[in-house]
Amino acid sequence: MGLGYQQVNVYFTAVENMPFFTRCLHYLRCRLLAFFGYQIPTRYVPHPNCIPRDLGTGYLLIDFIEDGQMLSNTWNEKHGDKRLRKNLFRDLSKILLTLSRVPLPRIGSFVIDTDGYLGLSNRPLSSEIHELENEHIPVDMPRSFTYSTVDSYVVDLLACHDSRMQHQPNAAMDLKDCIYQVTALTMMKTIFPHFFQRDLRRGPFILQLTDLHPSNIFVDDDWNIRCVIDLEWACSRAIEMLHPPTWLTNQPVDKIDLEMYNKVREEFMGILQEQEKVLHAKAGDTTSLSSVMEKGWKTRTFWYSLCLRSPLAIHQLFYDRIQTRFAEGHIDDGDFFRITMNYWKEGAIPFMHAKVKDKEQYDSQLQEAFED
Repeated sequence: MGLGYQQVNVYFTAVENMPFFTRCLHYLRCRLLAFFGYQIPTRYVPHPNCIPRDLGTGYLLIDFIEDGQMLSNTWNEKHGDKRLRKNLFRDLSKILLTLSRVPLPRIGSFVIDTDGYLGLSNRPLSSEIHELENEHIPVDMPRSFTYSTVDSYVVDLLACHDSRMQHQPNAAMDLKDCIYQVTALTMMKTIFPHFFQRDLRRGPFILQLTDLHPSNIFVDDDWNIRCVIDLEWACSRAIEMLHPPTWLTNQPVDKIDLEMYNKVREEFMGILQEQEKVLHAKAGDTTSLSSVMEKGWKTRTFWYSLCLRSPLAIHQLFYDRIQTRFAEGHIDDGDFFRITMNYWKEGAIPFMHAKVKDKEQYDSQLQEAFED
């Protein structure tokens, strides 16, 4: 098991898979570094030129899954089984609580450098950022950039949504849809301080699995979690951005039935609180993840965080779940849209008219592609 950086031709292998002499040297090195108070390298040992250069890509091999199956194979059929859900929620709670026990100094992603040392020195590469970049939408987050405050991270995430609006040719269906979207984006920037506590703006930050869905969770027949995959999207984020999974009721994020979801959410939170009491009793922890989550549900931080990681659903979620906290009647008030849309950016109205033409050109090119 190991990983490789094709650009610099450096590859890593887990120390337990290395020759005996190499294992001894690595063990001795770690003991000496620890004795003198220096950082200890990971268990992955670097060694250049172990793989032909013509491989042409980097790679990451962590483990081989021998037992279990994807939760998605049985989730649709059996998610109504309370016994199975209890097992799943218990193990999922343990994972979230274990990760939350280690406070991290900033928002970002972990990387292993060419010497085998682990560092929190990369931008917070969550799955939605990767999806935007795959669509050639500029994301102004340099790879070596990390965040020391929640608000600076939120501002940059909102800028990613602005960038999608500006650079995706089919971002808006028509002028009405464009007004609808830019108004939501403008208001999201204005109200975000109401959703994140000032005393938590500088931490704690915790490692979160941003791509945790049923196909990335492997379980046994009783839905005990055997392993979790796709860990490359794990990153350090604000503790207030961690919430119960949105897929608990098998509904799209912008179609979640509030009453139905809350019933299952309360079931999950009850199990999380039970596991938290056990964990806190053993470790003497004082920070309560469940209380932060519960407050996030009451203040609708749950929905605001969901908006931030949902490029296609952010607008619908804003009008359905966020705006109603402040002014329910504005959704039917034409003056609200007419005034607010101008504050999205300078020259917002000419931009929106140009966006309509972009969509027409996109549709024309798409039709030509299918005709060819």
